[in-house]
Amino acid sequence: ASVDRSGGFTTKAGGGGGGADDKVPYVTMMQVRALIAGNAGTCIGKAVTIAVRYAHVRRQGFTAAGAGADPRLTQVYGAANEHMLLDYPMHQYRLLPLLATAYAFRAVGQDLAASMRALEQRLYAAGGSVTKLELSQLHATSAGLKALTTREAAEAIEDARKCCGGHGYLAASGFPELYTTYLQNCTVEGDNFLLPQQVSLSLRLRLSLGRSPSQSRGPRSARSWPRPS
Repeated sequence: ASVDRSGGFTTKAGGGGGGADDKVPYVTMMQVRALIAGNAGTCIGKAVTIAVRYAHVRRQGFTAAGAGADPRLTQVYGAANEHMLLDYPMHQYRLLPLLATAYAFRAVGQDLAASMRALEQRLYAAGGSVTKLELSQLHATSAGLKALTTREAAEAIEDARKCCGGHGYLAASGFPELYTTYLQNCTVEGDNFLLPQQVSLSLRLRLSLGRSPSQSRGPRSARSWPRPS
């Protein structure tokens, strides 16, 4: 495609016909979103690693010496021993789900990237034998996962920083650079406010394709929508 000096837009001969050449750039964009989704898990993992290590070293709140008491701390503090932050259920409640999320996002990013590679190979090998419905589904999946993973990752990094108390504000903690560097992912390759709307449009399309022609005519009320079985 090209744009002339007067603003006229023209496509190349045969362009826009749904061939492989038309789809490859689109698949490339979706591949980047798959990488972003996987990278969200990596960045959450970095934040959780910092927070868990801090929670293991940081001691707060004394407990009576006894079974499980650290003898090294007993030498310093006497009969009383201090709790690790990780000893507190509330701290575990905040950090352990983030750890699980890191693994989940890494896995979903790898799975989505594999789907994109398989699609790209089909485009090259079979001369573009990919349906628009398949592309629509992958577009919705990549758009939704990109928006979800980046939003959750940004919130997870910030929550992990809060788990480190005042030390989380220090540049030496690694959080300031990690957080400010990561935030741009909520905007690149599709703003997170718009991408979920692409998912809803795709779902509406698939829902309409599953209807009979008579159901698709005319205005519909909420009562006409299918109910879960």
